[in-house]
Order: sequence, then C-alpha cells, then structure tokens
Amino acid sequence: MYAELDARSGVLPWQRLAELAVKRGGSDAAAACLRHAMAIAVVSPFARHVWGRLYATAVLDALERGDPAEAVRVVRSAAATAARYGECPTCTALLYPMAAEAFAVLGDRAGAAVFTQAAERVGQSFQSSAWAAMAESARGSLALADADAGRARERFLSAAGLYGRAHQPFSSARCRLQAALTGAGGPADRQLLDDAAAVFEQLGAIRALGAARRAT
Repeated sequence: MYAELDARSGVLPWQRLAELAVKRGGSDAAAACLRHAMAIAVVSPFARHVWGRLYATAVLDALERGDPAEAVRVVRSAAATAARYGECPTCTALLYPMAAEAFAVLGDRAGAAVFTQAAERVGQSFQSSAWAAMAESARGSLALADADAGRARERFLSAAGLYGRAHQPFSSARCRLQAALTGAGGPADRQLLDDAAAVFEQLGAIRALGAARRAT
C-alpha cells in the first residue's frame, strides 16, 4: 500500500517489521529493517514523525540484548536527529519509556526523570490505555532509579494492566516480567513470571521467554 503511494512514505512498514523482529529476538533482522527504514526517512516528507519510532525500536532491541549503554547511545542519537529533522512528541512517545528504562538501568536518575516527564506529558494528552501504560512504565523505571522496589513493582503492574487493555500482549508481559524482577521471589512473583512466559511463548518471543524462564 505504501509503495503505491510514494516510495518516500514507506518507513512505517519497515519500522513495524523491525519491531516484530526485536520482539521475536531477531536483532540482525531488526537492524536490517531499521537500516532500510532510515534510508527512506532521510528523504521522507514525514521525517519528524518517524525518526522517534525508529530509534525507539533500536533502544528496545539494545535493552532486550542487555546492553543499556548502547540503548543510551541510541537515545542520544535520537536527540541529535530530532534537532536536525524536527520532532513530533506524540510520534516519539514510544521512545520515552524505553529511554527512561535505559537511564534507570545505568543508575542515571536525572536522565530517567527527563524521559519519565516526557512520557507523562504525552500520556496526559490522550485518553488512551496505551499512552497511560507508557507513562506508568516510565514511572516504574524511575522508581527503580530511586531504589524503590515496591513502587516500581506497583507501576509496572499498572502498566501491564493498561497494555493489556490496549491489546498489546508483548508489552504487557514485559511489564509483568519487570514487576516480578523487582519482587522478593515469592509466589506472586513466580506467578507473574509464569504468566509472562506463557505470553512470550505464544508470541514466539524467544529471547524474552528465555529471560522469564531464567528468572524463574
């Protein structure tokens, strides 16, 4: 459909293919799709609306690979690209919770706070479970940066429920996994891990499934 419209408007399908590859654990395939998408984005009339999505996918991949330093590097590249091409805050919404998570994992509370606030601003702009879920997920990461495991668990569980309402099973299961990892390993946490693993297995999310099983 996009090819019939204009070769310069086909970024989104490649971004979605990259996102699918990331969630299924295929970093090489995701990188190839992102390179193709970014080549189009350079000449796309919709550049300010797509770069945030592309970088959010790259940040998610780095986090899923266990490389938060690379995730932060990508976040900084996103800022440089936004300065050049412009930025649509709502289209960049996917980046904010991922960025907050990356900074929190590295113990950078200030960085996590900046992107949590950005996620909250966007979340308040729409009456949408998905937007609210992203804000809650970012708050969970910020709570981790504050070493407040109880609040982090609460926020991640809230995000999981909101993602579920928005029909985003991977993100919902991922937040359940994050909530379980903040707990003390009791029966409730083990149930969260089992629930997350079941979803990941159903979706073919091999890498995330492995993470859930290792935590169990």
